[in-house]
Amino acid sequence: MVGYAYNRLSNVARGSSGSASNRDFAIVKSIVSSVPGKNADEETYAEFKSQDDSTNANVIVLQTGYQSRSNIENEYILVTYDIINNSGEYRDSVFAALYMDWDIGPSGSNNIAIWNKSKEYAFVQNSGVDALPLVGMKLLSNQQVNFWAIDNDGDTLTNPGVYDGFTKEEKWQMMTGKIGRDTSSKTDVSLVFGAGPISMR
Repeated sequence: MVGYAYNRLSNVARGSSGSASNRDFAIVKSIVSSVPGKNADEETYAEFKSQDDSTNANVIVLQTGYQSRSNIENEYILVTYDIINNSGEYRDSVFAALYMDWDIGPSGSNNIAIWNKSKEYAFVQNSGVDALPLVGMKLLSNQQVNFWAIDNDGDTLTNPGVYDGFTKEEKWQMMTGKIGRDTSSKTDVSLVFGAGPISMR
């Protein structure tokens, strides 16, 4: 998700209907994998571009992934996003975020999403089965982190869920609110994790 206002937001996350995703990005270059890569054992690369209309951010995104096959480093993947302002206008408050809906265990039940304040990373785990994987995310650049732990069945202003739809206003609230909600309930969860504001010429 990339935008500079709730009504100038490009994304392919779950949409306001609750059953279909938004389709604001078009694929410019489908993902390709290189083994070995230039800087890692495996690298992936893709390009996508937001639709050029009055509701989108008008950006091009270059996504590169890096994965090592060593015993120490094979449990994480590094991903970089180069975001190019395609509008020709200066933007001083661009926000970028990922919407992640991890289902750890059957149907994602008893999951919990948490922001670890002391180490500044987000993670999701199954609160009932310790043997299941734990998934973490951390921002490695120096931008402001924005995070929101989502109860997918939430239905209030302070706990908006996604089962009843995920509007652009809700997305904007979550991707610009710093640490807006640091812990979800134990339920089927998702999260928004990103950076901003970012200046783009």
